[in-house]
Amino acid sequence: MKSKIFDNLGLKILALVSAIVIWILVVSINDPVANKTFRDVKVNVINEEVVTSEGKTYQIENGATANVTVRAQRSVLSRLKADRIVATADMKDMTLSSMIPVEVSITGYEGRYQRATANPVNIQVSIEDIITNKYPITVSTSGSLRDGYALAGTEVDPETVTISGPESVINSIDHAAAKISLDGISSDKTIRSELILYDSDNNKIDQSRLTNNIGEEGIKVKVQVYPTRDVPIAIDSDQITTPEGYYISDVSYEPTTIEIAAEKSRLENIKEIQIPPEAFDLSDVTKKTEVTLDIEKYLPEDIILAAEGTKVVFTFNVTKYGEKTFDYPTGSIIVNNLADDLQLDYGQADHLEITIKGPMSALEKLTLNKAVSIDLASYTKSGFYQVPAQVKLPDGCSAKEINVSITLQEKE
Repeated sequence: MKSKIFDNLGLKILALVSAIVIWILVVSINDPVANKTFRDVKVNVINEEVVTSEGKTYQIENGATANVTVRAQRSVLSRLKADRIVATADMKDMTLSSMIPVEVSITGYEGRYQRATANPVNIQVSIEDIITNKYPITVSTSGSLRDGYALAGTEVDPETVTISGPESVINSIDHAAAKISLDGISSDKTIRSELILYDSDNNKIDQSRLTNNIGEEGIKVKVQVYPTRDVPIAIDSDQITTPEGYYISDVSYEPTTIEIAAEKSRLENIKEIQIPPEAFDLSDVTKKTEVTLDIEKYLPEDIILAAEGTKVVFTFNVTKYGEKTFDYPTGSIIVNNLADDLQLDYGQADHLEITIKGPMSALEKLTLNKAVSIDLASYTKSGFYQVPAQVKLPDGCSAKEINVSITLQEKE
């Protein structure tokens, strides 16, 4: 029996080898080995504590995803799904303080593939310190209140936020804001808001690598709203100082009314906005000039502008005074309230010198016909008196003080 087994042994071995080769050829033809690339496989970083335990953080600069090429039989590749591929970068294997090799494994396919390689073969990271800063929270609004209402103010809770994160990101923060919409609001209201961070160019900052102390309650903004109304502007131009020899002949302003806001009871009592004379410095002005005022500083207490930054443009016509002197006959002076038992005598004075000051255009047309008078109601006894004269003049003109010398005597 034994001899039969070893009979023609060489031929038997050759037959076995041939069978194996034929089987491999058949398998290779029917199920050949091939490569398949799976794109954008996420690279998982492990053992991050190598960096974070030292108060630092990292950012993947290159290689956050990799293309993984798997070499295996076609039957295996046809069943393989991307979610089975695990790409891992171990912080413990980091070299040059930035390069971490990527290792690939395929869950459930152990021993069923020849190899799996990632491209790129390393991820590149940047490492920096974690720092903490505190920022005040400002309120940023959008939208419009209901017509007839104005924003009186906002209060944000909390008022500040403490933020931690990579030094480069923290240093890029210019301000923190709570953004809310005012659309349709007509009464006081508390609105929940999200935190938005901005850089110095007012660009939003990604907060994915940052932490803050806002907590689950988030940010709440209390909005205070006032009703509004239009009121006129008032100005007493006669009290405004002008250069000697000049006066304000006309004043106009635009707009003539402004929209203000306040609590309802307060708003009802405001009839006008009075601009004080000291708001205007025309002491060196000798011609038509414009003055632009920020009207807000002249509002009464607890009153605000419906629209911030409202300005009013005042136009002043500054005109030079002229003078004109009249020799007015004393006999033409109108005498009022002369006592019945007294008679009036002007003595040697037959004319009264009267100097009128005013615009040249008015002085050129001015006459004093029946314009000068004296009132003797307070002079009831005989005697010599200096009596002030009254001169009826058009607007813009004035007379220097005039006294008339008279003698009163009892009638015979």
